[in-house]
Amino acid sequence: MAPSGHTPAGGEREELIARIGEKVTTAGARILMTGEAGIGKSTVLDRVVASAQERSPILFARARQYDQHRFRGLRDLMQDVEAARFAALPAAERTALLHVLDRSPANGPVAPGAVAAGVTHFLARLAADGGILAVDDWQWLDGDTRGLLELALDRPVVRRGLRVVATRLHDPSMTVADHRPVFGPGDVVRVEPLGAATMRTMLVDAFGTQLSAADRSTVLRLSSGNPLLAFELAEEHVRGNHTALPTSVLDAVRGRTERLPADVRHLLELVAVLGGVRAETLVAAGAVEPDTVDAAVRDRVLTRDSGQLVPDHPLLGSAAIELLTASDRAALHRRAAALPLDAVRRVRHLDLARPAGPDALLAAELDQAVDRAAAAGASVDAHRLARRALERTDASAPERTGRALRAAGTAFRAGEHTDVLTVLRDVDVRSLDVPQLDEFVDLLVDAEQHLHGPAAVLERVSDLQALFPEPGPHRDVLEVARLAFSQNVRSGGAAGHPDEDDLHAVGLRIAPDVAPRALFSALHWELLDRLEHGEGVDPGLDARIRELDEATPPAAIRDDVLAAEANFVYQCDDLQRSHWLLPALIVRLEDNGQLTRLADALANATVVSVLSGELDKAAALLARAEDATHVLAREPASFHRARGLAAIARDDTAALESVLAEALPPAMGGRAAVLRSGLIGLHAAYEGSWDDALPHLRRAHATAEEGGILEPGRRLWVDVELARACAATGRRDEALGIAAALDRIATHPGRQHARGQARRVRGLAELAQDPTRAVRYLTDALVDIRAGGFVLERLRTETDLVRALLAAGRHQDARALHATALTAARRVGEPRILRDLQQLAATVRDDETLSSLTAAERRVAEAAASGRTNREIAAAFHVSVRTVETHLANTYRKIGVSTRTQLALHLRGRDD
Repeated sequence: MAPSGHTPAGGEREELIARIGEKVTTAGARILMTGEAGIGKSTVLDRVVASAQERSPILFARARQYDQHRFRGLRDLMQDVEAARFAALPAAERTALLHVLDRSPANGPVAPGAVAAGVTHFLARLAADGGILAVDDWQWLDGDTRGLLELALDRPVVRRGLRVVATRLHDPSMTVADHRPVFGPGDVVRVEPLGAATMRTMLVDAFGTQLSAADRSTVLRLSSGNPLLAFELAEEHVRGNHTALPTSVLDAVRGRTERLPADVRHLLELVAVLGGVRAETLVAAGAVEPDTVDAAVRDRVLTRDSGQLVPDHPLLGSAAIELLTASDRAALHRRAAALPLDAVRRVRHLDLARPAGPDALLAAELDQAVDRAAAAGASVDAHRLARRALERTDASAPERTGRALRAAGTAFRAGEHTDVLTVLRDVDVRSLDVPQLDEFVDLLVDAEQHLHGPAAVLERVSDLQALFPEPGPHRDVLEVARLAFSQNVRSGGAAGHPDEDDLHAVGLRIAPDVAPRALFSALHWELLDRLEHGEGVDPGLDARIRELDEATPPAAIRDDVLAAEANFVYQCDDLQRSHWLLPALIVRLEDNGQLTRLADALANATVVSVLSGELDKAAALLARAEDATHVLAREPASFHRARGLAAIARDDTAALESVLAEALPPAMGGRAAVLRSGLIGLHAAYEGSWDDALPHLRRAHATAEEGGILEPGRRLWVDVELARACAATGRRDEALGIAAALDRIATHPGRQHARGQARRVRGLAELAQDPTRAVRYLTDALVDIRAGGFVLERLRTETDLVRALLAAGRHQDARALHATALTAARRVGEPRILRDLQQLAATVRDDETLSSLTAAERRVAEAAASGRTNREIAAAFHVSVRTVETHLANTYRKIGVSTRTQLALHLRGRDD
C-alpha cells in the first residue's frame, strides 16, 4: 500500500525527518514514532517513506482500528508486490502465503506454520535487498499480521537486516513491554508539537483571510502545537463558533461527527465498524444510497483507498463508534452482519450484536468460524473465535469441556501460552474422559514447560495425580508425564531419561486409540533410552510405534512417529531405513511449514548422505537446512553435527573451524562437549595425526560415557577412530577393550555395522603382531560394513584391509582390492580416503615388482640392502660370489635400480 500525500509542516519537521531517514539506512534499524493523536506522525512517516523508496524496496501499510479481519495488514503490506517476488519461496510456503493474500486458492487447509515460514523467508529476502517495513498505527494491526511480523522479526536473519519504521499512538500507560519484541526503548522517537511560527504559516496557507488574526491567535493557543486540532478549531471559527470550542483532538472529531447529516454519519459508522468496504457492496445490498457515498467523499468524511471506502482520518471512525450507545452499537453490528460478508466476519458481527451471555446457536456458528479461520491459516483469529465460542457456552452445557480444550489448543497454536493455562484452569479435570485428559495433559505440559520449566510441569502433574489416586487409565496418562519430567528435573534440565522399565509398563497399559499423546510420549522416551544405551530399535517397540501411526491419532502425533523413526534409526545402524523415511518426512514438514523440525530432518538427511558417500547430495541438503535455519531463533543440535561431519568429509578445515567457533544450543548440555571434541578428533584421525587425535577422541568418548550415551552412533562413532589411534600408537589393549564394548552393542538385533566395526578394530589391533589374523578380522568386518550401506566406512575398511594384505604377503589380493577401492573412492570424492588409496598405489606397485623376484633373488637383495658384501652373502647362503652377482643383476633390472644404496632405499620405503 502506498503512503498518502502529506501536509507540509515547514522546516521544523525537516530535522526529525532527516534524522529518521538517516537511521533507516542502517541494516536492522528500528524506529517507533509515538505522539498524541493528530500531532503529525503519519505525515513524518509518509515523508520518510517517500524519500527512502527511491533507493530501497518498501512494504507499507496503514492499519485501521476496527479492521481486524485476518491478515488485513499483511494484504496491505504486500498488495503491490509483484508475483515474481514470491517465486523464490518454497512451493508450500508460496501457496499458503498467496492464499492468505487472496491471490490464489489453496487446495485444502492452510498450515499456519507454512504462512509464518513464507512471511519469514520473504522478509529475509527483503532484508537482504536493504528493504524497509513501514507501518502506520502499529497498535492497530490485526492479530494474525502482528503475530507473523513479530515472529519473523525475532529471527536473526530478518532482525539483523530489515529496517522497520512505524508509528503508534502515544499512551501514558504504555510500557517498554508494549513495544517488544520488535522495538526496544532506544527505538522510540517522540513526535513533539509544532512551534507557533510553523503553525501560523500552516493556518495562513490553509485559511488565508477567512481566519482573522485574533482567531488565529486563539487557535494557536488552544491547539498547543497539534496541527489536526488547529485545523478543526480554525474551521469552527470560520463557521462562526467562537464559544463551545473543543479542547482536544478527540473532542473536535466527535463534534464534527455529531454535526454530520444522519445518512452520512450512519455510513461512516458502517464503514468504520467494517474497517473498510467497497461502495458497490453497500449500494448493491441497499445499505446506502449512491448520493450519500458521494457526499461523504466530497466532505472528506470518507476517502477511497485501493477501491475501498475508509474514514478520511482514523479518529473519525473511532469517534463515530464511541458516540453510539450500547444498543446502537448492537444494531450497527446487525446491519454489518446482514451484508454479503464472508462467514467468519459475519459471525463476528453477530456475536457483537447479540446480548452477552450463553447462546447455544451462536456458539455453534462460532465453532464453524473457528474451523474456517484455522483452515485459512489464521491461528490468532481462530483462537479469538474459539474463546468467544467458549464464552457463549453455558457452564453446565455438555459442549463446555470440548470447547475449552479447543480454545486451549488454538491458544497454543497462536503462541498464547499464558492463555492456554488460563483456559485450562477452569476445566473440571475430574470430569474428563481419558481422551480429553490426554489432550489436556499434552497442552498443559507444553505450556507449563514453555513458561515455567520442567519443575513447574512436575508440580502440576503431581497435583493432578492426587485427583486420581486409584490405578487406571487416567492415572497412567499423568504417570507418563511424571516419569518423563521427574528425570528431567533431577538432571537439571539436561538430556536425561526416566526409568525405562516403568515407562514400558505404563506404555503397555495405554491404548493407542484412547490416549495417543501419552502413548507417544512413553514410546518416545523409551526409544531414546534404548538408543542411548546402545540397544538400537527393539522390534517390539518398533511395532508399537507403527501401531500408533496406524491408529489415526492427531496429525501432530503421526508427524512425531515418523520423525522419531526417520531421525534416529540410522544412529543405530539402520542407515537404509532413514534413507527411505527422511524424504517423506521432509515433504510433510515442508507442507506444514514446521521449520524447526524441517531443519532437523534436513540436517539428519545430510548426515545420512555423508555416511552413504553421497557428498554432492549432502551438500545440497545442508544448503536447504541452512536456508531453513536462517529463519529460526536457534538452530537444532543436529544442524551443527551435520555441518561438522560434512566439513570433515570435504576436508574443509575453514568450515569445520566455523562450526567449532559457534555457540552451541544450551539444551545440548554435555552433548556439546562430545560434539566439539569428537569433530576435532575425527578430523585429526582422518589426517593420520594420531597423537593429535588421541586426547580429543578420548575426551569425547569419556564425556559420552559419563552422560550415559553408550550408543556409538549417538557419539559420532568416535569409538572406531579412538581404537585406530590406539592401535597406531601401540596401545593394543586399549583398542581391544573398545572392540569388546562394540561386541556387546553388536549382540542386539540389527547391529551388523557395530559387529563389523568391532571386527575391524580387532583386525587393526592385531596387525602389528599377526598380519594373517588381522586379514581374517578385516575380511569379516568388510562383509558386515558393506551390508550396512556405510560407504565411507566401507572405503576406510577396504584401505585397512589392503594394508593388512600387503603385510601378510598377499600381494595379488591387495592389488585387486586396491583397484576396486580406488575406483569407488574416485566416484565418491572424499579427499582423504582418495589420498590414502593413491599413496598406497605406489606400495602396491612396488610389491608387484618385488613379487616377480625369485626367492633366492629376494634373499640376496635383502642381505645386500642390509650392508653385507657379496662375499659375505655368498658365504652365508653357501653359493658362489658369481651367483650372488647374477642374482643382484637380475634384481636391479627387475625393480629399476642400479646401486646398493638405491636398492636399500627401495626396500626400506616399502617396509615404511
